[in-house]
Amino acid sequence: MDVRDFVPHPDNYSIEDMDVSTGKAHLRALVCKTPSNHQLVSMDYKGIGLVYQYQKTRYKYFPIMSMVRSSKGHKVGCFIQKTSGSTDKLAPVGTVGKEYKSEYNISSNSSDAYNHIGGGSLGLSDYVDLDNRGAWDDSEDIPTSSIDDAFNRGIPMLLVSEDGLGMKTFREELVHGTKVDEAEQGFVIRDIFGNSMKMDINWDAGDWWGAWKVSKVDVV
Repeated sequence: MDVRDFVPHPDNYSIEDMDVSTGKAHLRALVCKTPSNHQLVSMDYKGIGLVYQYQKTRYKYFPIMSMVRSSKGHKVGCFIQKTSGSTDKLAPVGTVGKEYKSEYNISSNSSDAYNHIGGGSLGLSDYVDLDNRGAWDDSEDIPTSSIDDAFNRGIPMLLVSEDGLGMKTFREELVHGTKVDEAEQGFVIRDIFGNSMKMDINWDAGDWWGAWKVSKVDVV
């Protein structure tokens, strides 16, 4: 089947809850609703990973943060990338109290986002601090069996939302930080037939805490 044989429409796709939550972290999946055999299987990740490079060998799954709303909704949205890590766990999105320098922030449209540094709308040139006492590391406790189920359905995603959750960037000479409210778009998604589509996501689809929906689809 060639995806060009039909006109792709945002309503053919949905971002569905997997009914798995740990703390303030909620597992989701980007799926194709119709046709029924049009399964989404891979993507070019875009965003940043607030983890140190050596952790790639420790965790089997990584959250690539593609949206952060420090002012509206206090939430982050991630795609989940599978790696060859030895520990069968999902890495935390971040850790409160740890200072993240720019060399650890990842932004890329590569399928392996952890091999590329800097750039992109979420590229952070300064160091960042994370607001809120918790929630950022709640993703660690999501069962990897549930993540595998999400991969079997489509593209796994992660929402973390809690009052006060946010990110601030700081330059060395500044005392006060600047809130980050950014989002990636233009995600290249592939289906089981090898077709590619470019998708935009409405990260604020009518809900303060994180209702998301596909807003645009084009064949590439």
